[in-house]
Amino acid sequence: MRKRDAHMQDGFGGYRVVHFTDSSKKTLREIAEILRPHQDAIVERWVATQLAAYRPPRLTPQDVRALFGSLFGRMLQLLSEGSPDAFIGELYDRGAELASREFPYEALLMSIHFLEEAYMPYLIEDDEHLTRERFVWMDEFMHVALGALATSYFQAFRDSLLGQAEVGRIVQEGLMPRIPARVADLDVGFAYQSATEQALVGGDVLDVFSLTPAKAAFVVGDVSGHGVSAAKDGALLRSLFRGFVRTCGSLAEAVESVNAVLVAELEPGAFISALFGVYELGGRLRVVNAGHPRPLLCGSQCGEIAAEGAVLGVLEGEAYSEAASVLEPGELLFGYTDGLTEARSGGGFFGEGRIAESLGRVRGALPQVVADHVRADVLTFAGDHLEDDVAILALGRRR
Repeated sequence: MRKRDAHMQDGFGGYRVVHFTDSSKKTLREIAEILRPHQDAIVERWVATQLAAYRPPRLTPQDVRALFGSLFGRMLQLLSEGSPDAFIGELYDRGAELASREFPYEALLMSIHFLEEAYMPYLIEDDEHLTRERFVWMDEFMHVALGALATSYFQAFRDSLLGQAEVGRIVQEGLMPRIPARVADLDVGFAYQSATEQALVGGDVLDVFSLTPAKAAFVVGDVSGHGVSAAKDGALLRSLFRGFVRTCGSLAEAVESVNAVLVAELEPGAFISALFGVYELGGRLRVVNAGHPRPLLCGSQCGEIAAEGAVLGVLEGEAYSEAASVLEPGELLFGYTDGLTEARSGGGFFGEGRIAESLGRVRGALPQVVADHVRADVLTFAGDHLEDDVAILALGRRR
């Protein structure tokens, strides 16, 4: 922007905006009056060019048309009113909206270029009023508009990332407490792999804790949905179980109490599957299954512990039953979420068969070695790209 026509002043949303002089406003007002009769045609050409080049994944063609139409219409309105600086200020909200809809910045650059291609023929056709001054001012105005959009876009994007990272860190710490390496006469191993690329926060839950020096409890859970909302529900599950398993008369009663609260607290449509267990020194094991994959009991061979039950948070008054077993010295209890079995490679799943094969290759190893080995196997199988979180818990009774 030429210094003789404009100066900079503090403006909207933490960036600086241009203060347009009277002469620049007059020129831009004339341009708007030339373009206003062709507004719909310009928008249609702009939208068609945009969709032919790139279709934003979170915007339908109708969304793009509405967004572009309102943006261009507002621009012409404020230019006609002699308020180009007001339009630049309003772009703060537009940039934030584009960032929230994950409209890529590279596509934003193309979109501004496509807009210029759409309206330029109408300026060129206006031979009577064609002046170099108008082209220069419109070009500079579009550069200022792009700068405002970019600044607000990246500010909103940065704020979103920082907010997600901080909330994710806090909630994930709630989901992933300090799991002890040993409880009672058990060695504990676990692994957690978030499906999100940023790995900020996942929706699976792991917890192991002592009830007494001779008794321990554990839970492996899988919350519907993803992100911070799922993590919040997972943290609630963990807290409820830690409380009820200490106060209720049995493990089944504790799970029924957990379910009663979740039915009242979860959002409509949300649910949680989970495997709950209590282990007592000497090998006595009790588990309650709430819609979760069956755990495996592994010695010389691996077999499922037959336990079934409804998922949590859907129906009030669900009854749950305990399955009793014995964990012999040297044996391993293996629990997991369905992100493990449902990991994909091409058209195939990792499945229960590959879990058994993976466990067979590390039979007799420490539980942490087992958990790390199975996680490595599934990541290799899936090419390091998981579509769902994976949580693994391995409990081995010492010999």
